[in-house]
Amino acid sequence: MTITFNQLWLSVKEKSRGFFSGWFWNFILFPFLAVRAVLLLFAWLATYLTPNPSYPDYTLRGYYLVPYPYIDMWTKWDALHYFSIVKRGYIVPEGFPNSSYNNLVFFPLYPSLVKFFGSLLPEALQRDAVFLVIGLVISNLAFLAAAAVLYLIVRDYIFDDKTAQRTIMLLLVYPASFFMTSFYTEGLFLCLVVCGYYAALKQKWALSLVLAALASLTRIQGIMLLLPIAWLYMQSRHWKFSRIKADILWFLMAPAALFSYFYYLYLLTGRPFAIIEAEKPWGRDANFTLERLFKSIKPAYAYQIARIDAFMCLLFLVAAIWMLFKFKDKSYGIFSLAMMVIPLVADKFDSMTRYVCCIFPVYILLAYYCKNEKIYTVMKMFFFALLIFYWVGWQLHYWIS
Repeated sequence: MTITFNQLWLSVKEKSRGFFSGWFWNFILFPFLAVRAVLLLFAWLATYLTPNPSYPDYTLRGYYLVPYPYIDMWTKWDALHYFSIVKRGYIVPEGFPNSSYNNLVFFPLYPSLVKFFGSLLPEALQRDAVFLVIGLVISNLAFLAAAAVLYLIVRDYIFDDKTAQRTIMLLLVYPASFFMTSFYTEGLFLCLVVCGYYAALKQKWALSLVLAALASLTRIQGIMLLLPIAWLYMQSRHWKFSRIKADILWFLMAPAALFSYFYYLYLLTGRPFAIIEAEKPWGRDANFTLERLFKSIKPAYAYQIARIDAFMCLLFLVAAIWMLFKFKDKSYGIFSLAMMVIPLVADKFDSMTRYVCCIFPVYILLAYYCKNEKIYTVMKMFFFALLIFYWVGWQLHYWIS
């Protein structure tokens, strides 16, 4: 059967019409593009403001990694370390662990994907800016996929279409949401945990646990995805151990993936606890006590950004506890609390707004309790105002990460 060009064009046009009038366009892609357009506008306006004088190397030359504003605006602070892994791999600094910042604490999946796709290009195109663009494409596509799957989870498994729409909007305007589309791991990580969770809801255990393993190679919090998956698994077996099958062996994948990375660092450094020791330059270690935690709050609270971090940490913690007791499906509360354990144990409140941004059940809870249109609007505008505040500060080389 012969298909003419005109028939093909009409077919594509018809399909695209359905796409651009469907839920993905209306509730995810269009709001995403609108929010990102506003961020671009404020990034341009930020060029007329005075940058942070504490970092003259960046402010005087006008960029952080590459002299292309529309690329560089998405590549600040930790992006440097991920990019160093792409270019040179993991590097053990002289005098480790009592030395300066290093890239050993940054997990390998995201930079490995960037390097892999970049290596497929002709050598002439393997430039810094191209590798950064590849990373940004991965982050943006992963974030959109995560938003789409999250929409389906809320619509089909928990509440309804209206709550799903509000969940996505709160995710898009969350103060640290720009990290999810920057040269950072947040977008990929959110995609892996949301898709892993969705696969578990569908009882596709092998797929769910493969995604959990990949999440564990993206951020250390990924290992915590095992807890809600285990809950859903046992729930599907009616909590009877006699019904457990051989598919439970898939649960070994995530620990195996995580410890393979730890073992690689051991081979590289000769130190069995290299992953913990590498955190010391950032002021984090495993010597957690409640006394140290409370002592860290007071000096941190002296800074405006740290106050926001503390507020977001408290908001997400209260929401996680609320879900554990009030949601019929306890796995959402388990996931949320588990995801907060590692950031809290690190007993540092700076960056908490970013560390908790991938705890997706909290957006669902907030969307559900914002049934009143006025309350929802206030919450949305509050998040959006903080998003602009964070974003402009980030463009001006203030520490927002």
